[in-house]
Amino acid sequence: MPPKTRSKGDMDNAFVIAVVGGAIMDLVFEVERMPDNDESLAASSLVNKPGGKGSNTAIAIHRAQHEKPAAEGQVPVPIENLTSSRNGFTSSSHTRRNVRVFLNTNVAQDQFGNQLRKSLKSNYIDDSGVETKGKDVRTGTCAVFVNATTKQSRDIPFHGANTDWMPSEPDSVTCLAQGNVPDLIVCQLEIKRETIEEILSTATKHGVPTLFNPSPMAYILSDHYRNMTHLIVNRNEAAVLMGGKLEDLTTKESWENAAKEFLSWGAKNVVITLGEKGAYYATDIGVDGYVAAEKALSIRDTTGAGDTFVGYYAMEFVRQNRTRPFQSFQWDIRKAVELGCKAAAKTISEIGAQEAIPWADEIEC
Repeated sequence: MPPKTRSKGDMDNAFVIAVVGGAIMDLVFEVERMPDNDESLAASSLVNKPGGKGSNTAIAIHRAQHEKPAAEGQVPVPIENLTSSRNGFTSSSHTRRNVRVFLNTNVAQDQFGNQLRKSLKSNYIDDSGVETKGKDVRTGTCAVFVNATTKQSRDIPFHGANTDWMPSEPDSVTCLAQGNVPDLIVCQLEIKRETIEEILSTATKHGVPTLFNPSPMAYILSDHYRNMTHLIVNRNEAAVLMGGKLEDLTTKESWENAAKEFLSWGAKNVVITLGEKGAYYATDIGVDGYVAAEKALSIRDTTGAGDTFVGYYAMEFVRQNRTRPFQSFQWDIRKAVELGCKAAAKTISEIGAQEAIPWADEIEC
């Protein structure tokens, strides 16, 4: 099925972003420290929180384009579409354009699956691409251990039903967004690697930009890097993909070399997130730079920081890409990285990945 041409009134001219990634129930344990081998250690608290990298990123994308509702039950209002650039272009249309975010994954026919669907709908995510599997599988679940002192987290995910998700139509991008051509397809690895590689290839064939975040970490065949418009990796993922060690990526020179390596493999835009140090970025047209991390007011849980970064970065790219005045317009990657860093710093102030994801009007631009 070939992508249809987007008409002026298509989906009220909303931005359209498809996310292919997991919906997972997080079981968040707060502990004074991580237990040693053969040791039982009591947790100080346990809460169940809807999560999954796909769900978290989808919610971050939606909030990056909307103001926080003034009261519970109110529909979020899109922010003004005012785009500025270091390259001299400013759009002053002041239109308020919605974003439709479609999540594509599987859940199971169980309590967690029902809760995750309810959470997606309450966060304005279109779940038409979320399939409910039979009782012989389980909804994805993740044990999250948050150190009460350092606030750093360690995750042990069981991807469950997510793993075997497949697109409903082969060689199609519109099936990921209810028949619409996405402005961007965001992929993660809670879905089987071979499926993600196929989607990246199909998107490139149809001229749809892609963003790939290889988390949880897994190797991707080298031929598929050329299908990545954007590659966002954290320091650990970058080291593993390059066959190195985490301690190999501690200096600006090492970040620059890593980014150049990914660019040489075919990625167009590369971002290496560095946790409390910020992020380094580079593009295939020679733009590069470093953005320092925003100082967080408090650190309670780092679980959703990376997903929030990806969501805000993705939304900023789509805003710029849809409103650019001519084909040669150079997009402002630094602005996208800055927004991602600011949003991620806000996210780590609360326990749980999704509640803490900020709205657009809570971020200082």
